Formats: sequence, structure tokens, C-alpha cells
Amino acid sequence: MKDLLKWIDDIGINNIIWVTDLDLTVLDSHKDPNQVRAPDGFEETCRRLDAATQDRFFIITGRELSYVNTVFPGTPFKASTEYHNVARWDPSQPPVELNPQPQWSLIDDKIEAVIRRWWPDDFKVREKPFMRSIHYTHAPALQDENTKKQAQMALEQILIDYEHLTGQKLTNIDGGQVFDIAPAGSSKEKAYQDIMDMMMQKHPGRDLVPIYFGDSPGDLDAVPVVNAHGGAFISVGSDPKVTRVADFRLDNTAMCRKVFKKASFLHPKQTRTANYTSAPAGPDIG
Repeated sequence: MKDLLKWIDDIGINNIIWVTDLDLTVLDSHKDPNQVRAPDGFEETCRRLDAATQDRFFIITGRELSYVNTVFPGTPFKASTEYHNVARWDPSQPPVELNPQPQWSLIDDKIEAVIRRWWPDDFKVREKPFMRSIHYTHAPALQDENTKKQAQMALEQILIDYEHLTGQKLTNIDGGQVFDIAPAGSSKEKAYQDIMDMMMQKHPGRDLVPIYFGDSPGDLDAVPVVNAHGGAFISVGSDPKVTRVADFRLDNTAMCRKVFKKASFLHPKQTRTANYTSAPAGPDIG
């Protein structure tokens, strides 16, 4: 953690584009997503970070925008939600829908038939405007990789048939614990690239350094964008698929929130316009 904070301070908090995932990155898990709230003081920490980074604090999440608003009831943070299907870039303006909403009525029953085959009887698909989220960690049978592949293939066939019927292509994103069915092209990579494009247009000639905090394989498609601009990916938790590509590693959500808090009090440095040194490789645990 100290190495990460030093790296941020050396660059200057005012030269950072600060982007984070939410669940299991800065928020602890909860069986009922409607009960999730930011821990005491964390919303204020994020407001300070937004000020310290000069309005460059962003959230990228697979959750819906209403979830973000529930977690942070007092602040309309800039956010890309539902794997970049709905975005709020300007808190003073309505959110923007970036893709057509799928015609869920055509496939919900078919998805439910797959669920009845492999998931417990009481399992419920989480329905979002642009997504259907199916947590496969709730299905003991899917701990077997072959069974998991069968379930994925069954869902994929539903999506193929849907595309033939409507012309809209859907994709099944494996987020590490959940299958997220969403419009094709839904990704955190596109979300981060759009953020970079906006920042470069808004601040021409600036050397702004992107960082991204994430915990799951669903976060990894944002990493190439971060790397391409000399930034750093910070993993949270112990998933080896995630930690092995991280520039810095944090053990858990509490440690991540601690980094956010300490960084929010860092003093600005000189505005960077020259080339900067990319993040060092290797672990930073603790």
C-alpha cells in the first residue's frame, strides 16, 4: 500500500484519472444488493478524491445506475453502469443510454429454463434494464468446469436464436462469479476508453495518468486501456487471474478504502505536460 501511495504522490493526485469498480473492490459483499451502502465516511472520501483529482473520479460497474445512487445517496458520481450501457458523465444532466434495451420478454422464459436445470429452486435472476445477471456461485453444480461449460453453451444458444430473430447481438460476460447477459460490445474497456477520450479532449497537452481498481476477471478488459496510457491497475483480493496482471495488489476492500482515504488528502503537484514513467511491475501487498 505504501508503494502505491508513493507512486500516486510522485505523479501528483491532480494528475490522476481515478477510476474504480464497486463490488468487492471498495464495497463488501451482501446477500441483498438493496441493502448495500457505502461504509461510514466513504462517500465523503470519494467526494474529496473527485476534488483532489480535479473532477476526474469515475465509477465503472456492471451494476445499474440506481444501485450506484443507493450506495452513494448524497452524491451523483460520474459513472458507467451495466457494462457501459448507461453512463452519467455530467451529474447535472440526465444519464445517457448507449445501446438499445434488449427485448427481454423474448428470452426471459428460456433463460429461466436453463436456471431450473442447474440452479437451486429458490435462485432468482437479477433483472436490470440492459442486463440479466446470473450468479453461478449460487449453483453448486457449476463448480464442475464441464457443467459450467454446458450451462454457458445453453445460454449462448439462446442468444444466437435471439440475434436471428431481432438482429440485436447479445453477449454473455463471465465476471468471475456471475454470468452477465448484455448487448454485444458491453465492456469496461469501452467505458475506460470513453473516459480517456473525454479527458484528453478536455485537457489537451496534459499528461494525465489513469488508474483502475478492480477485483474480478470482468475488470480485466479495462487494463489494456490503462496500460496504453502509462497507468496502473490495482487488484483487490486474491483471484490469481486478476492479481497476476496487477501493478499493485491490495488484500481486501478495507485496505482499498484506506488507500482512497489517504490519497484524498494528498497535496497537488506540478501539472504534468512531459512524458511520465509507467507504473512499476510486481506485487504491492499490504
